[in-house]
Parts: sequence; C-alpha cells; structure tokens
Amino acid sequence: MRENDRVELVIDAPWFEKFPWSRQLLDPHLGQRAGAPAFALTGTLGELGHPAGLFARTDGSWDGTGRRHEGLEIFVPWAYVIAILEMRSDEEAAARRMGFVG
Repeated sequence: MRENDRVELVIDAPWFEKFPWSRQLLDPHLGQRAGAPAFALTGTLGELGHPAGLFARTDGSWDGTGRRHEGLEIFVPWAYVIAILEMRSDEEAAARRMGFVG
C-alpha cells in the first residue's frame, strides 16, 4: 500500500471509544454498534513511514442527525491498528469488515 491509497482502517474499539468525538467519525450507514471489538473507518492513507503510527484522512464525519461533513486527519498508534484493508469496492469491504467488527 502507498500514501493516498483509499483504505478501510480497522481500529481497536475500546481504545477508539475513549475519545468523545470518536463516534462522529463512524459512518452511520455501516451500523457499527457501541461495544464492538473494532471499528472500521474509510479514508485515504497519509504518511506511512511514521514509526509510532498511521496518519489517515477519513472520508467524512457525521453529526448527531447523520449529516455528512468533511473528513478529518487522524493519527492511530500502530498498537491500535488491527488491519488496513484495500478498498476496491464497498461490497468487498463490507464482506471483509465483518471478520473484524461483527
């Protein structure tokens, strides 16, 4: 994988849920429930060479009514990155995601 590739990041949910803004980065159409073992975020890879973790730009953020807004740049320490899934199609990503977040 390279910088600027479109991916789905699978992130450790207990760590991610510690941040009060974390649910705003989850696409409500994916139906990811609170308390899941992992969450999936779609976006674009940023700098890959950082030794402490991964930078990515999310596809969007969502407010309390489900309206989509501009994505945010996030940093996830490597210890909490469960998987980086290449995005070829939304259907393929949904099938692979279930192995981690289901």
